Amino acid sequence: MKLSDKSQWKFRNIMMLILCFVMVTCDSDLFKSKEVPVITDLSADLYEVDPGDTVHVSVAVENENGEALQYKWAADGGQFVPPVNQPQVLWIAPGDSGDYRLTVVVSNADGDSDPYSETIHVRDVEPPIILSLEFEAYVVDPGETVRISAILKEVEDATLDFQWTADGGQFLEHDNQSVVWWKAPAVGGEYQISLTVFNNQKQSAPQSGKVNVRSFAEPFVEITAPVQDEVFRQYDTIDIIANANHQNGIECVRLYLNEVEIDTLSGGNTEIYEFQCELSGTAGKNTIRVEAEANITGITGSDIIEIRVEGIVLGKEQVRRNRER
Repeated sequence: MKLSDKSQWKFRNIMMLILCFVMVTCDSDLFKSKEVPVITDLSADLYEVDPGDTVHVSVAVENENGEALQYKWAADGGQFVPPVNQPQVLWIAPGDSGDYRLTVVVSNADGDSDPYSETIHVRDVEPPIILSLEFEAYVVDPGETVRISAILKEVEDATLDFQWTADGGQFLEHDNQSVVWWKAPAVGGEYQISLTVFNNQKQSAPQSGKVNVRSFAEPFVEITAPVQDEVFRQYDTIDIIANANHQNGIECVRLYLNEVEIDTLSGGNTEIYEFQCELSGTAGKNTIRVEAEANITGITGSDIIEIRVEGIVLGKEQVRRNRER
């Protein structure tokens, strides 16, 4: 059946409207396919590292529509160095050994990519081991410089920090190394020098050694018992107590009665020395002298007091015993 002109005109208009509607709707998001980013590769410059090492990580992405991308990085340990909204980032390995997964998600206006991950292994690093400390000298004068070397167990690819300490004197420049120079103090005595070595998160057991700085002062000596002019009877056995000390320590302490050596005690970790002495000499004034000899230098110091000894009348039997001694 042939359409009238009026009908044909209506048909054409309807078709034009349908065509316009299709063109408009096809250009809308309703008919668009979403173009989310696609991660094609995730790579690191290192896959096995020590604690505290820095790793460079990069992600490659297909981005067909060319829109701006957002990057979301995550890890189950360690930390990323800002900025992290980048295709290349820096990751610092944690202090504990193990496997750590690094994951990235890339986004654009159409949505998020699928997550993409890589695993980095952090090695279990043993702490440094100090085998010994070697001193150029163990006895020096005040102000003298001593070279000290640390002997370590060999390690591979280790970054070490050296912490030297001393209870006197001073280290010269560049003391964060295995060989250092230590300047002795002006005051004599025994000084302990110690070293601890650090390797990332771990540290060695400390090692130490001692240096004696010579003191040329006389030892201090003081007789505390008996006291000056104290009175005793002839043939009494009395206790004599003296204090003695020196910056280098005491080698020995000697007792003299009227300048005759009676006894000698070895020096030690004490400052108090005790003697016993029989007053078998003449009655009247007697001198007691205690002398201390310093370690290393052999310098001596002493203290002296006088006591009074009263004579006694002895029976014949006592006289005989004294003669038989």
